[in-house]
Amino acid sequence: MIGAIILDLVDLASFGPLGIGGFLIGIGVGWWMLSVYTISTATRMWLAVVAGVYCLIPFTELIPVATIITAIARFKQEKSVKGD
Repeated sequence: MIGAIILDLVDLASFGPLGIGGFLIGIGVGWWMLSVYTISTATRMWLAVVAGVYCLIPFTELIPVATIITAIARFKQEKSVKGD
C-alpha cells in the first residue's frame, strides 16, 4: 500500500510546475512498486509507464486513485491459509 500512497503523493506534487518531472518520478515509483510482484520485465515496464502517465493526467491530484485501487485489490485478494 505504501507504494500506492507514494505514487499519489508524486501525482499531487506534480500538480503544475513538475510536469515531465512528475512523469519520470512516476515511472520510477511504478517500477519500484511493481518489483514485489513476479511479472515479466516487459509488463513491469508498461505498467511503470502507466504510473508515469497517471502522474501527468490533469485533475487527478486530489483523488488518490492508486491508493483506492490498491486497497480494493488487497481487500479482495484471497487470504493465504497458514499453519498445518
